[in-house]
Parts: sequence; structure tokens; C-alpha cells
Amino acid sequence: MRPLYHHSKFSVSSSTTLGSLPGWRIWMWAVLGAGLPLTLPFVARTFASGTGEGALATFNYAWKLVELPLVLAIQLVASLAFPAIARAYGRQTDSDNSNADAMTAAVRGALTLAWTLACAAAAALLVGAPAIASVLFGWGRMQASSLVQIAAWGSVGAWGLLPQALLAVALTILATIGRMRFAVLAYALALAVVLVAGGVGRTAGHQLMWALNAGFLAAAVVAWGALGVSAMRRWVPVRALLAPFVVLMALVAVTHWLGLAGDASAEISGSKQVQALFQCAGAALVVIASGWFAGPALRQALRS
Repeated sequence: MRPLYHHSKFSVSSSTTLGSLPGWRIWMWAVLGAGLPLTLPFVARTFASGTGEGALATFNYAWKLVELPLVLAIQLVASLAFPAIARAYGRQTDSDNSNADAMTAAVRGALTLAWTLACAAAAALLVGAPAIASVLFGWGRMQASSLVQIAAWGSVGAWGLLPQALLAVALTILATIGRMRFAVLAYALALAVVLVAGGVGRTAGHQLMWALNAGFLAAAVVAWGALGVSAMRRWVPVRALLAPFVVLMALVAVTHWLGLAGDASAEISGSKQVQALFQCAGAALVVIASGWFAGPALRQALRS
């Protein structure tokens, strides 16, 4: 089997004397690619810490609302998809066959599943972030006003789950084909967006969340752009991605129009909180169901 990174100008021919390990340049791109994503929330926290007492803690809790579905669902899907994508890419390069059906199926499955879960998690947060914040952080440790702020900032950050789903799958592909320098460039651009926002004084919690969202979106554009237009045409199932997004937008619009969003100031055991939590779960299930019935892509991804 040819090396998975043979398209990169840094190939295994530059490896160390151990022979089986990549060269230092590969390690450099890998370390940067792994470390830069961690710097974005760190920089945002640094800016938030200077905006007043309690702002850092509030931002940390708000980011946890976003980080939980990101780590437990979206990034997990991308990690689990890596072996399938790597095997498909290896078979493709071994056979020198232009028909890359296995690669296309693997990428489409990972992208559909990650995107659908991102839309479902965003729907749950946007519909009932106050209830979720109260369940996670409101057990006597925090005032109701702080919970309201956490929910508001977390709701803004929920929109960032969508570009991060695209980005997670794109980075998996870039790692497979040995183009991690583009992943580093993508995250460097995202970091620059956050630094500029903080530098011009956009340091309120919701402003930093929007800056992170914009940075992740820019990074996703760069990462997928590095894969090329032809690859995007083959690998991006537009119909499968469109259905959950449309349902997400409809749910958010209807929920806010009807005033059904939860109230963070309500008691955790109150009927309003229970109702809000059911709304969160229902919104997420409706989004997933829309992807299930929109086409076979999600069903095939779940079976694989």
C-alpha cells in the first residue's frame, strides 16, 4: 500500500532513521494541526476574562454547552470515520482506479452523520438552552441571571457547531491524504478572526461566540477549498445536508415565534423546565428524522 500522505511534498522518504516514522515536517504539521484548535477557545477566554467579574466563568460554562455535543458527537463521528476513509483511499491509490466509490461513500456517510448531529444539537440548544444550562449548572451553584447569560451565549455558540461539523470531516480527509498544512492554514485563519475581534474590542461573551463561529466558518471554507471543487461535488451530499438545516431553521423560527423557549429562572423541578427539556429532545429528534427521510445517506451512514 502506498503511504496515505504520498500526495504531500513531505513524504515518508524524509523520515528519520527509524524508517517507519514520518519525517519531522510531518510531525510539525500534525502538532500544529492538533494544537491550533485548542488555542481558539483559549484566546476567547482570555479576552472574556477582561470584561468584568464573573465573565470568564460565564463564558467557560457557555462554551461547555457547545463543547459537549462537539466532542461527544461531531468529533467522535469524524474520528470513527477515519479508518474507513483511510482504507478507501488506500484501495483507490493501490488500484490507480479513477472510480472512487468507496472513498465517496465513506466521506458522504461521515459528512451526513456529523452534519445531522450538529443540526440536532444546535436545535436542542437554540430551542431550550436555558433549560439545558439550568440542568447542567443550576443546582444551587449559580444565580438565575448568570444562567440566563450562559444560555444566551451558548445559543450563539450553537451555530458554530455547523461549520465545525464540516471542518471535522474535512480535516479527517486532509490528514488521510497528507495535506495537514492546509488544516493548519485553516485554523490559523480562524485564530486570526478571533484575535481581530478581540483586538477591536469585541470582547463581550456573545461577540466572542460570533467571532468563533466566523472563524470556524472561514476554516471550513479553507479546508474544503483545499480538497478542490471536483472533490466537493463528489463528496458533499447537498440534499442530505439541506434537509436537517431547513428543519433546524424552521424549528428555531417557530419556537421563538410561539415563545416556547425555556426559562432559566424557573425551578429545575418545575413543569416549565420539564417541558423545555422535552422540547429540546423533540427538536433534536425532528431534525434527525428529517435527515432520515430525506434520502438514504443518513440511513446508510448509521448502518456502516
